[in-house]
Amino acid sequence: MDWAPGALAEAASSLSSDERERVARLRLPAHREAFVAARAFLRGVLARCLGADAAALRFGATAHGKPYLTAPATCLHFNLAHSGSVALLAVAGDGPVGVDVERVRADLDLDGIARRFFRPEESAALAALPPERRTDGFFAVWTRKEALLKALGKGIAGGVDRFGVTVDPVAPARVIAAAGGPGEAARWWLADLAAGPGYRAAVAAPTTPSRLLTWAWPGPADSPASRAAEKTP
Repeated sequence: MDWAPGALAEAASSLSSDERERVARLRLPAHREAFVAARAFLRGVLARCLGADAAALRFGATAHGKPYLTAPATCLHFNLAHSGSVALLAVAGDGPVGVDVERVRADLDLDGIARRFFRPEESAALAALPPERRTDGFFAVWTRKEALLKALGKGIAGGVDRFGVTVDPVAPARVIAAAGGPGEAARWWLADLAAGPGYRAAVAAPTTPSRLLTWAWPGPADSPASRAAEKTP
């Protein structure tokens, strides 16, 4: 979320009065700037998808806090995540979607967090990774799980152990276990995303999309120069 001087202030003009009040309640300038950047990014992309004015978009939230559009009326689903200087937005036209990004950090008790929140088999697989892949492995698991929970619509409140995922950071992201009965794991789609050096990211949906498009922002949504990748899942 790197903005040119003055561009962030201009982008903030699209925020609603409620969003501006939330900005005012944030104490640290860095947190205020990150919030404004993420919300302006969200509004800008959705407005472009809908052919609408960014300032005219109106949002509601589910009981679990997942935002959705109330105006204009649309079938679009979306999910926003940000960490450090990176923001990711997933937009889907045919059902719920979840995305997560995390800055990879080695200054945490990753083994302790894994033992507390991960499934036992995931903690064991993480401990069995070569030391040089363990930190990346932890954040691969965390982002994969959180993307799934956000697609489910519950976030972390849904229980981090609700889904079991592949642990090795260099292995394809895949759901290998899920609460809800036989066949539940097989219906979920999960993929890692490239979010830049020092970050892990993942996207998830309850059904496999026909294709996955990823874009760098800012840039025209229909510009080949802004497209990072296009592939069939």
